[in-house]
Amino acid sequence: MLVNALLMVGFGLGALAAPEPFWALVGVTVAASGVVRLMGWYLFVFGVGGLLAARNPEQHPIAVALIGVEKLGPAVVFPLLYARGEANLLLALVGGFDAVMAVVFVRYAVWLQRCHASG
Repeated sequence: MLVNALLMVGFGLGALAAPEPFWALVGVTVAASGVVRLMGWYLFVFGVGGLLAARNPEQHPIAVALIGVEKLGPAVVFPLLYARGEANLLLALVGGFDAVMAVVFVRYAVWLQRCHASG
């Protein structure tokens, strides 16, 4: 969870500090600067939330689940962008990774909730 949160903060800061070079890295052309800024803040804020929850995930199973649900967006959108020729393979691979992590985080949150309820 910590590594995922650090990656999200890093990606968010990259997208905020230098949006055009950042999105060019994954083959996405920047058409709307407002949307790009929003995506940067989105990544950054969810990353910070992940960092906070990673300190003690047993106390924050809902935050863990929300991070898992958040991963469903990129898991669907990024491979679709690649399939339409609007992004490169790196972004599609990030989407595949997010799909796996969505399942992992949601399952982990359910497990945390069950352990906390029984303990």
